[in-house]
Amino acid sequence: MNTPNPNPSYSELSEYFKLKYQLTIGSFIIKGHLNLPILRCEDAQGIKLVVKVGINHDGENEVLGNMSGYQSMISLGAQKLVPNYLRRIETLWGPAILMQDLGDDYVTATKSQKDAEHNAKVLKLTLQEVCATSLRKQGGVAKSGILEFKSQLMSWVSKLNTAGFINDSTLRSLESFDVTQAVSEWSTIMILDFTPDNVFIAKQGAVFIDPWKQVTYEGTMIPSIAQFCTVGRHVYEMPGGHSFDTLLSLCQEIGEQQRLNHSQIEMQMKLGAALQYSLSAYVRIMTNPELASEFSSRASIIIDDIG
Repeated sequence: MNTPNPNPSYSELSEYFKLKYQLTIGSFIIKGHLNLPILRCEDAQGIKLVVKVGINHDGENEVLGNMSGYQSMISLGAQKLVPNYLRRIETLWGPAILMQDLGDDYVTATKSQKDAEHNAKVLKLTLQEVCATSLRKQGGVAKSGILEFKSQLMSWVSKLNTAGFINDSTLRSLESFDVTQAVSEWSTIMILDFTPDNVFIAKQGAVFIDPWKQVTYEGTMIPSIAQFCTVGRHVYEMPGGHSFDTLLSLCQEIGEQQRLNHSQIEMQMKLGAALQYSLSAYVRIMTNPELASEFSSRASIIIDDIG
């Protein structure tokens, strides 16, 4: 058997998927940060789909991590956030994910104030449903989740500290901060990297793609919502900035379901904002150091405040 081309062309992929899975390939969407082929296609029934192929070792790990994340979301009752027609298929190059073509992501689909209000309303309704469905009273589960969230924040803050964008005292403040005081015995689903780039507004509601292989998907959704709003409103400066207030109001509702007090809810929201500012700062160090410095400063202020 011939070894497959490690960097398959469009025509190779198109021919393969037509013969193997009766899929008609349309166009590349993007190749992603791992340079993976992500293609639009249609099946024999005319259903519009997307296929993402893990063509190398890192790509295979990403595809498997995505599938693990989707399965975790489903097991916790968050099926509503998962794309339709989802399944794993095998290819010459490695595992692939086949799923519903969701169209434009939240960022691209939000072109006006009207779009912003509509999309925020749909996302809020979906999150209300999945948080209510995934709500559980399990001692220690929420603590494990918030500790994983802190671990992600520590990772980015440490990198910014090494690069000289965040000072030692802020890093020490975060290291010593006990985030478990921000949670209760009640938990909901928790999704890391919950940003407008990974959320789509579809006919069935809001849908999330590209989940990470998290240690746990149980924790609290409040920091994730704050992360989403920080990206959309303050990093991307999307149209209809006030629409994010609609989503932030959901944090109070979810917090009450988790038996949290006002201070705990605020603390979780600040953790989410700090994580996003840190991540956004780090990825701009080389391309826009001035903005990296600004976002680092905002993260530092939040961390120093809660620490």
